[in-house]
Amino acid sequence: TLRTLRRLAELPRTLVYVVSGRIRAHMERWFEGIDVGLVAEHGLFYRHPQAVGQLQGLTQGPQGPMQDADGWTCLVEHTDPQWRETVLPLFQHYTERTPGSFIEEKEVDLTWHYRNTDPEFGLWQANELKINLERVLSHWPLTIVNGNKTVEVRPSQVDKAYALRAIIGNLAGAQLDFVMSIGDGRGDENVFAFLNTELKATQELITCTVGRKSTQAKYFLPNVDSVLAILSKLADSS
Repeated sequence: TLRTLRRLAELPRTLVYVVSGRIRAHMERWFEGIDVGLVAEHGLFYRHPQAVGQLQGLTQGPQGPMQDADGWTCLVEHTDPQWRETVLPLFQHYTERTPGSFIEEKEVDLTWHYRNTDPEFGLWQANELKINLERVLSHWPLTIVNGNKTVEVRPSQVDKAYALRAIIGNLAGAQLDFVMSIGDGRGDENVFAFLNTELKATQELITCTVGRKSTQAKYFLPNVDSVLAILSKLADSS
């Protein structure tokens, strides 16, 4: 997979971005030495690949306190830390009651994982946790997301599509001849909807979900192996 990403990123006039819910440090370690753009914590932070400097006519990215020395841009200027003090005890309560579950504290987001729990009991606990979170966080500008065996709390104003909007804004002036977006989660649906609306004039636009489901994407691939196969063919296109 990393070899395929490297080959794609080395194609001329090609930018590759990897979007994840994981923190910046993890993404930097996983993709070290590969010139791909990174989007961390579901859109809260993003960093362009170095190859972006080779494109002509680009709009400069955000400057000042929102961008750090390593090129990361934070899309949330300030978050009130008190909401974490409200959420953490609730997460800890459900972790103690749900064997196999654990808490992931990110730079901004908080996530409760229940992948390693009893499937039925874990889902029951996750649904109950979400109801309790909605009750205690109703006055905060936060979003509670049921992910893939996770319950996550994060600022409501930012998601993957919001980050993508910022990235494309930075690329204003560059001609986008081909855009492909592939994802398999609920959070990717906003990305597909955004691209289908904002980039509908792009010569080649492909939005693709993994697995058959109700989706905003125009196409689907059956599994991860088929994703790797199509990316490999794109890497061979040079």
